[in-house]
Amino acid sequence: METTIEIICPKKADEYLSLNSGNRALRKSHIAKLAAEMQQGLWQCTHQGIAFNDQGILVDGQHRLHAVKMSGVCVEMQVTRGVKTPDHLSLKIDLAARRSPGDLLRIPAKVASVITVLARMMNGWNYVPISYVEECSKVFSRDAQGICALSSSHLALIDSAPVKAAAVAMLTLSKSSYVCEVMVRLNGQMYEQMTPIEHAYCKICAARTYDTSDTYGTFAKALSVFDERNARANKVYLSELRYAEAKNAVIARMKEHHNGD
Repeated sequence: METTIEIICPKKADEYLSLNSGNRALRKSHIAKLAAEMQQGLWQCTHQGIAFNDQGILVDGQHRLHAVKMSGVCVEMQVTRGVKTPDHLSLKIDLAARRSPGDLLRIPAKVASVITVLARMMNGWNYVPISYVEECSKVFSRDAQGICALSSSHLALIDSAPVKAAAVAMLTLSKSSYVCEVMVRLNGQMYEQMTPIEHAYCKICAARTYDTSDTYGTFAKALSVFDERNARANKVYLSELRYAEAKNAVIARMKEHHNGD
């Protein structure tokens, strides 16, 4: 086998893809994610490039090549030629279980999920590459770990990543002690000590009158619960103003981190 580093442009990617034969079905969402990284200049050349067998057939890297075509940019990739793949065997490349952001960042999965929500929030709820989540973890990992340590509720909504991410975001706008106290009361179901808005939120949790797929809505409504200014409110609501405040505060913390480097 021989491995070299090549500059792969859309035309070259198309040429290599014409040598594809019997590779696995395409996952369009994965291609789109890789293409986004390439367009944002976040692509990195690693050992996972593309490979051709000893017959010149493409046996690994079709998603990366399709991503190059979709992105319209040129990137560096390792290209390996001469991989031996007997006709009666399928090439077993990269078939291990996909690693989660927590695995890649070496932090607990729940903490990684919270940080991912914050990263997506800053990016307009669009896909964010793992490299950006890693940058966010440098700023918010400690806060996320602290909030996750307080969350052990059997109520799925309270223990969800968007709700915990909202708590982390509100640490920048409300007194940190207040945010933590709210989380403790919600998780411990301390009804006698709860504020009116916390009671209202618990009713929503118990009735399950929420859309678990609506990450933005779940995050934005939870902000009102962790905001001390809303403690006496009798209804949980989504405030665009509060959401904008929280988003700007989180972005400001990221900028402070970058300016400090």
